[in-house]
Amino acid sequence: MVTVGDVAGAVTGNGEVLAVVDEDDQPVDQAARSRVHEEALRHRAVHVLLSDGEGQMWLQKRSQGKRTYPGRWTSSASGHVPVED
Repeated sequence: MVTVGDVAGAVTGNGEVLAVVDEDDQPVDQAARSRVHEEALRHRAVHVLLSDGEGQMWLQKRSQGKRTYPGRWTSSASGHVPVED
């Protein structure tokens, strides 16, 4: 089965550029995704949580190949907001 994370990783790769933002979500810089994570820079991300009518949450399991939190359960869909958005 292919997950949303697998598709997003294949599309963006390691060259993804993210907006670095201040505490008011105003862009102050741009940086490679790897640098943003290595230096714990504030950036934009989106998480979607899906549930059914009975309150059950739909989650996805992260790939074992992920650098951070491999094999862990995470939100239904998630991703970074590219600098262009």
